[in-house]
Amino acid sequence: AAAGAATVVVRPPVAAAAAATDDLGPLPASVQSYAGSDPRAFVQRGMERFKRGDVAGSVADFDRTIALEPRYSDLLWQRGLSLYYAGDYEAAAAQFLRDTRLNPSDTEESIWHLLSLARRGAGPSSLADLQARMLRTQRDRRPWMRTAYDVFRGDAPKSALEELAGTAENDGPAAFYARLYLGLFEEAQGRDAEALRWLKDAVASPYGPKSRDYMWHLARVHLDLREAEAR
Repeated sequence: AAAGAATVVVRPPVAAAAAATDDLGPLPASVQSYAGSDPRAFVQRGMERFKRGDVAGSVADFDRTIALEPRYSDLLWQRGLSLYYAGDYEAAAAQFLRDTRLNPSDTEESIWHLLSLARRGAGPSSLADLQARMLRTQRDRRPWMRTAYDVFRGDAPKSALEELAGTAENDGPAAFYARLYLGLFEEAQGRDAEALRWLKDAVASPYGPKSRDYMWHLARVHLDLREAEAR
């Protein structure tokens, strides 16, 4: 456990992100107007809406997916992320809990569950107190996520992630994910300036445009939301 109790800052939800992903362009009319019964189509549209900062629209599509095919209720980690940014932290935590039970080796689900618990209260919470409730996971195949998990649990110092963020392989996933989760870690403790610095570095990582990783899009949406709050 961490030596000291850090304060988690609970922020009000933001309705929608600005157009951070303007390079994606608008959704095709055929996709935008789809009203069929294929749950996979709604998953895809929900993801595309989230990438474009339409958080509420993505939640609606993911909910429609589950209505059409209930088995998706244990699969849609993307829905948990959308619920988090929509400000429904209780539902987000529940989604991440189900996802972790299905995929116990994914440390990201555990971290986002912790972040959701931190924000769902009416006032600041102690990160040290919440760490005791962090979901246990099996060994993640990604070493950078094992490091992030240990930092959020309080079992490793923040410097362990900082070392990954500044590695020579700055165009790879390790540096990107280290920067993203450093930003989230700093934000959870109210260190907004440091959080924004890491998030900007994550978004600027060459890894994102090359990989089109969904979490890179999340970093862009997150940064847009926080910068909109600051204006």
